[in-house]
Amino acid sequence: MGMKPLLLGIAAVFLVSSQYVASRTVFDDVSMFAALGARGILAGVLLMAYFRKDYLRDYSVKALLWSIAAVALGYFGSSVLAIHSAAGISSDWRILLSLTVPFWAYVFALIAKQEARKPMALAGLALILGAIAFRSYPHLELNELFASSDPSIYLLSVLMLAGSYFFINKAIDQTSIGAACISYLVLGGVAFRLLAPGQEQEIFNTFMASSENVLYLLFDVILATGLGYFLTFKSIKELGVVKFTNLLFLAPLFVMGIDYLWFGEGVESSQLIAGGVITLGVGLFQRA
Repeated sequence: MGMKPLLLGIAAVFLVSSQYVASRTVFDDVSMFAALGARGILAGVLLMAYFRKDYLRDYSVKALLWSIAAVALGYFGSSVLAIHSAAGISSDWRILLSLTVPFWAYVFALIAKQEARKPMALAGLALILGAIAFRSYPHLELNELFASSDPSIYLLSVLMLAGSYFFINKAIDQTSIGAACISYLVLGGVAFRLLAPGQEQEIFNTFMASSENVLYLLFDVILATGLGYFLTFKSIKELGVVKFTNLLFLAPLFVMGIDYLWFGEGVESSQLIAGGVITLGVGLFQRA
């Protein structure tokens, strides 16, 4: 595997992670469903305008069905379950469970015999999970986790999201990368809008509240979502599901950097240590 697909994958993870900026600023006053719906539809429409010839020429019924399955499992289904259960579990546990998405994708690939067990990959994965445990353990309370039934629902959303990447890969096999990405974003966006009807004026007013909000919106729709998801689909095509999802372990490191550089939040030494070990683990996994 060359460096270019790997760098594209890292760029994809960074851009999608940067959706966090708009989520923390512009979308604070809009319902989660409305925000996700608007983000997906706007980005999908922009991509459709760019790829209109490929989209119309390459699309197929099989691609549509795989896209619907990917959206039902990932972009829409897992998000609905995660939002539904968010009130019953602390943010620390939510973050920890969300970080296991690449692990479950790897497990699914092993079960389906799409991936062979390689010592270097297992060593890298062990380093990553060890670093996550090192960083997370002081902040977690087991009693808090098992006091509610919601964690099981949240874990189900994580499993659905991990599985959705395999359906994305199937959709890409049936059509162009651009067409598969457009379908994923638009179908998911429409589904979210159906859960949050009648909020168009509220969304418009939020976006137009200031020139800063407009810039955040443009960055979020064009770069973080549009380009970010297109590179995600391209990276899945070139790297495969397992190696791409492994790069998702880098997402918290990008968010940590955004917190530090953009919002002025501090970084603890344990975060830096865990981040370094995670990066090393990802590097070993990618070389396997």
